[in-house]
Amino acid sequence: MRQATGVVSDSLIGTVNASKVDKSNPNNIVRGTIQNPTVEEVTVLAQEAGIPLSAGVELTYIQVNSNDEEIDSIDFVFEETELSVIHSKVTKQAVAETFSESILNGTFSNTNNWVLNTDGDFEISGGKLNYDCTGDVSFAYQNVSGLTVGKIYDLSFNLSNISFFETNHILFRIHDKATLDVIYEKELKAGLVDSNGDFTDTITATTDDVYFIFQNSAFIDTGDTVSIDNLSFTRQDERAEHEVLISLPESVTEDVTFAYDTVTTSNSTGILDSGGGAIPNVHIAFAYFTSPTANKLINGRKSVVIRLTRIPEGFSQYEGNITASWTESLTLGGTTTNIARTAQVAVNLAVRVEA
Repeated sequence: MRQATGVVSDSLIGTVNASKVDKSNPNNIVRGTIQNPTVEEVTVLAQEAGIPLSAGVELTYIQVNSNDEEIDSIDFVFEETELSVIHSKVTKQAVAETFSESILNGTFSNTNNWVLNTDGDFEISGGKLNYDCTGDVSFAYQNVSGLTVGKIYDLSFNLSNISFFETNHILFRIHDKATLDVIYEKELKAGLVDSNGDFTDTITATTDDVYFIFQNSAFIDTGDTVSIDNLSFTRQDERAEHEVLISLPESVTEDVTFAYDTVTTSNSTGILDSGGGAIPNVHIAFAYFTSPTANKLINGRKSVVIRLTRIPEGFSQYEGNITASWTESLTLGGTTTNIARTAQVAVNLAVRVEA
């Protein structure tokens, strides 16, 4: 056997039943009769020989003739697929601040601050905004101003006495005051609220001046009823956030599942809290995606964003690994087989909220 005639560096993928090499193979040697084999063909032999296919593994292919006499050899080196990390958003330090209620008279203790059309079926009584349909077009609204664009607000209200013959009859809407465009809408119905009748949501303000309005729709049925109470719209406390964008190379086109190391308490390895104890408003999570398998393409690359958020005063740090997993398929000789691939990167996120 002469010295290796070349080195090939590539991603080795796939497997078929093609090699007769002994599974006890500490030197990572495979044999075959193919002259100048492709990466895929060598991968077939390596998989069948039981050689672990991981980044950095070196493998020697020895070409033999029909008498099993050595003719030539080629060295192969497995390529590592790397995840890149880009600090895409860093608001690592914030000043704690609590904000007041944006709604006036959200408890409907009287008729102040609300406009009801005189011929409509809304009325304020008994500490609630009550709707009892008699067939008239009806609305109740309030102008809410002074919102901070880009900030997150908590919306909540309570529904009771819900009785509708059909759906889409009573709507809650937020309108842009300047354009009257509807920027938020919910249909008031039993399925909207929990067992206590409470509804909650978060909204990012897109304008500073809006109308909050309850109204019936074009579908009006006499006898429809609903009562609204405890309407609230409050800006969330300031938060510190640190997030990074994590991407695979463009060559990875298969469906990818991303995962991150999780922690169960604020003081376990991962999230560290200077104050100690459980911190309910410290979160580590993937951001912007409905699931870790959403396969978002950013700059043509399978990507995910991971974010550490802290709202209460104190310091938090996350140290963990982000893992991407996918399966590559290889078809040789009419047979398709799969090989599992993974890539991993360590991230360190830190945030602080000061008093």
